[in-house]
Amino acid sequence: MSHDQVPTPEELDLLRREAGEARRTLDYERAITLNRRRADGWRKRGERAQEAATLVELSRDYQSNGQPLVAFVCLAEAEALVPDDATVRLALGDLYTQLRLREQAIAVYERAGALATSRLMAAYLSKGDRVRARTFLERERQRLQQAKNLRGEANLLAAWGEPATYAEAEALLVRALAATKDPVEQAQMLSLRATLLGLLKRPDEARQCFEEQLALCQRAGLVPERFMALGAYASFEYFQGAKPKVLALVQRYLSFAQQQQSPVDERGALQKRLDFASYDQDWAQVAAACSELISLCVAQGWRGTYDLPYFQDRHAEALQKLGKRSEASAACRAAIAVLEQRRRTYAGLSDAALAFRQGSRSPYERLLGLLPPQSPEAFGLVQRLKARALREQLTLGRGSQEAAPSPEETALRARCEQLNAALVQEGIANAVGGKKRFAELQSELRQAETALARFYDTLHARSPQTALCRAASEPTLAQVQAQLKPRQLLLDFVLPTLPEEKVRVLALQRQSVTLITLPTPLAELRGRVQQLREACSSPDRPWQDAARALADVLIAPLASQLRGMEQVVLCPDGALWEVPFLVLLDQPVVSYAFSAALWLQQRTLPALPPRPLSLLAVAAPNLAGFNRPIIAPERPIIAPERPIIAPERPIIAPERSVFLPPGMLSLSLPGTLQEAAALGQLFPEATVLLGKDAQESRVKADAVRCRRLHIATHAFVNDTAPALSCLVLSDPTDLSREDGFLTARELMGLDLSGLELVTLSACNTARGQLLTGEGVRGLSWALTAAGARNLVLSQWSVPDEATVVGMQAFYAALKRGLSKPAALRHASLEQRKLPGREHPYYWGAFILIGSGL
Repeated sequence: MSHDQVPTPEELDLLRREAGEARRTLDYERAITLNRRRADGWRKRGERAQEAATLVELSRDYQSNGQPLVAFVCLAEAEALVPDDATVRLALGDLYTQLRLREQAIAVYERAGALATSRLMAAYLSKGDRVRARTFLERERQRLQQAKNLRGEANLLAAWGEPATYAEAEALLVRALAATKDPVEQAQMLSLRATLLGLLKRPDEARQCFEEQLALCQRAGLVPERFMALGAYASFEYFQGAKPKVLALVQRYLSFAQQQQSPVDERGALQKRLDFASYDQDWAQVAAACSELISLCVAQGWRGTYDLPYFQDRHAEALQKLGKRSEASAACRAAIAVLEQRRRTYAGLSDAALAFRQGSRSPYERLLGLLPPQSPEAFGLVQRLKARALREQLTLGRGSQEAAPSPEETALRARCEQLNAALVQEGIANAVGGKKRFAELQSELRQAETALARFYDTLHARSPQTALCRAASEPTLAQVQAQLKPRQLLLDFVLPTLPEEKVRVLALQRQSVTLITLPTPLAELRGRVQQLREACSSPDRPWQDAARALADVLIAPLASQLRGMEQVVLCPDGALWEVPFLVLLDQPVVSYAFSAALWLQQRTLPALPPRPLSLLAVAAPNLAGFNRPIIAPERPIIAPERPIIAPERPIIAPERSVFLPPGMLSLSLPGTLQEAAALGQLFPEATVLLGKDAQESRVKADAVRCRRLHIATHAFVNDTAPALSCLVLSDPTDLSREDGFLTARELMGLDLSGLELVTLSACNTARGQLLTGEGVRGLSWALTAAGARNLVLSQWSVPDEATVVGMQAFYAALKRGLSKPAALRHASLEQRKLPGREHPYYWGAFILIGSGL
């Protein structure tokens, strides 16, 4: 077929079969080439549906080949050809599922109609939401019963995973087997029935089924089904405790694969051997199986699900268990080298890249555990595990962004913001039926956020200048140590993936590096963190015991490093971002950073150029007169309940996060006027926006022109959609295009690289979605990504009066020449001296994140 010739359907079908064979042998490069030719052929024939179907296949090949960006592009092209096609949406949902983006997958499946019902059931089961999953189970079962699809109904009930449904599924398979003469269908159903009989504790019948399946496969020459039977039979016998039979079956599996010259099935047999050895904790056999699998992967050049770095990490685990630490370390380094290459294929896919990093931490964490305490290599490993998305965003800079959003982006963002406002308002109204409407809005918001994320994914994939991630330069240990002063300590925390594992801390001083393992498992540590945070966030709760309990496991193991230190830079991870370290560390000046590498990156940025505005202060926004009920809900935003339970303490003075009866407007914040007045006295050159002048449009315009930004108002933290966490500004004017909610997404779209300091004098502004390795997704993440160098934020709801005192003391200390971290500590100490302010609720909420300069 020549390049310009219009192919026949028969020629295109031949290409389809050849692509399928290439895919079966995991030769995805060839499958991609063939399917590209198919898509081009259907395009020449003008058959849009066939072209779209081929693009869906092509997207799966690209994802299997480790190219998720191009997979998204293929699906975007397919959807443009056949809008609202359920098959394309199914493929997109499957892609999100493979990328470990479960919420995005659910949002897409919900738009795919009846075809996605079983997938939705599986997705909700994986979330542990069996109530919601049962809705889809019943819906799909009804559809299958109407279609008289016995086999489909049996598969569905088997997937549900309960003894009662196993029995129903097995009975349906008996009927389905009697109704079909197709040997392929018979073989597949016999395999499932045998597995179900094993689960129902009827082992003799299960063995009879497996033997019947193997005999059928041999008679009918069914090769794939025979492999399936051998694998399932071996698994069944393993859980029956019949080890000799297991070994014999696995050897039959492997021999048959070699006889058929099928590397894919050879891998399947070796994988079984690996799994069974792992269950038995036979680490010598695990190591041997991994060694064979690694050799096979290298020889075949595979990049599938069970790929090279996975087996290398399992190999490292086995070698570590066998006491071969040097060999285990080498295996970890080999896995990390492959993963570092692989992660570049996720450039531009922010959520997918984060999910990839979350799912591939094991070899990094394992190698950390194998290194000696003073190993300089630990520094580089920790930085690869911490804040890489933020570092890359700062390296990429605002120049990579579009000068103005496209109409499609504008519409998608507007939809998300409208739903966010409706979600908040429904929670406030607390009307009859509100809980159902709230859940519906949450679902709509997830779908809208998924659509926007997909828009950005496709945009990045299609634009080489944005798709190629300009990797942040890897800092050296010497560079970070050169920034540390004498008697200054940097503590970079690394949380493990598994809750039973332990936290590691990289302690850096000017002349030393030490890797420390905390003695307490992560699960217990999280519990103590939560107890202290809850105690600190209410002035009526005792806090000393909770502080001592956490200090015993978090601070005491670091005592030798902390001794004599005057300044400490803390780089928390995951749940440790909830720790009020100011409560635990009395003596040193404390500041926070997302990681040592990002701290260095921020400290070595070019000097700030002169700005038109030295300080922009925004306070006391006008919250009345607009149909916009505003109230800061508790975190996370929860579904409305009736009746509303009264807060634990009476609201005597306004807070910057308030809990009010249904339908009321938020309390005004008189303290914010005092803050603004104090700033005006300290800095006469400051620009102050009060009341109706505190417009979102004005704040956005002036924020990019000032050196310091101070915003005193209410704040919302949205855990459903962290990018929609926001600061509440004045009711918009009739001519404004803004809604008065300055969201994290909008902040991230501004160029804030000229900002030396941002102070959000509001509640919970340091909080958001906790991500192991990447920090807190919310306002702090957005401001850092936008280029702001230092942030002062709060870890809990702050009382208005205490905030005024603290902010006056902070800025007065700054004007006297104290560093930002020292000024914040001074403000905290001044607060503690006041009568009735001994509780950390008053003085411990605000933290400084950033360079400290």
